[in-house]
Amino acid sequence: MIRAYAQSDQRAWDVKLPQLAFALRTTINDSTGESPAFLMCGHEPHLPIDVLFGSINPSDDHPANDRDVRVYRDRLTANLLPAFNFVTLLLSISNSFFISRD
Repeated sequence: MIRAYAQSDQRAWDVKLPQLAFALRTTINDSTGESPAFLMCGHEPHLPIDVLFGSINPSDDHPANDRDVRVYRDRLTANLLPAFNFVTLLLSISNSFFISRD
């Protein structure tokens, strides 16, 4: 994948690696239905351009005080727990499928 992405300038593959990594981390995985970024952070990452075009408010996901931190933590946990449970179920189904093939 790195070779294909950096094909135009193979000496600069290391410069292009962060963009490729970001694209992989924010792409929805077919088997889990979630992006790796969401599963790690509980929300999709925002780009500076999202703020410029007004598609997000930069203060929406950032707590302003202790009460907001607790609300944010609770919301994050509420987002992550079902996602992790769902991914665990899908991976166990996938794993049992591959074990039964042997």
